[in-house]
Amino acid sequence: MTTPRIARPRRAWRAGIVAVLLALAVAGTAGCSGDSSTHHGSKVNNSQPTMTPAQAAAYAEKILQDTANALSPRPQLATSSAGQPYPILNDTTGCIDGPNASEMVVVSRGYWLNGIAAHDYATISKQVLAYWKSLHWVITGSRGVGTSQPAITAVAPPYAFSVSMSWSPAADPGGQLSIGASSVCLWPHGAPSSGQ
Repeated sequence: MTTPRIARPRRAWRAGIVAVLLALAVAGTAGCSGDSSTHHGSKVNNSQPTMTPAQAAAYAEKILQDTANALSPRPQLATSSAGQPYPILNDTTGCIDGPNASEMVVVSRGYWLNGIAAHDYATISKQVLAYWKSLHWVITGSRGVGTSQPAITAVAPPYAFSVSMSWSPAADPGGQLSIGASSVCLWPHGAPSSGQ
């Protein structure tokens, strides 16, 4: 009697699951309500002027570039490259929760961290965590820091952007790190339409 062989998941299925998980990691903690408190009890500055989606995209890019510049070895930020089965999420989507959600949008930006060897992932994750803590960001989750498969999430004041760095099995055999930032829900033109 032979033992049945366990089939490996198809690459397309794996890539689809990874894409969903990555999208959740990048945008998962972006809130749509006006409450800017976190479960750690910290408050972000809610008195800042409203951002337009274009301003939010520029701010997300700055967050990600500044983080990359603080790392050694310094990664190259890439939306996709050879060996990656799908491009990383960079878009504006509808807000899914909160008052006026159907009229608001969330801006997300993300990149693969190219040019970093898998054996450096543990060091990179420690550097990201230390850098974000030095900025007094609220760390909302961290696991695997100091290992080859880290995941870190945070909220970046003053605009309450959700940021994340995580490992994904997208590029065989060692996987790859990605980094992302998402805004809270925004009015498409920077302010509510009259009557809101």
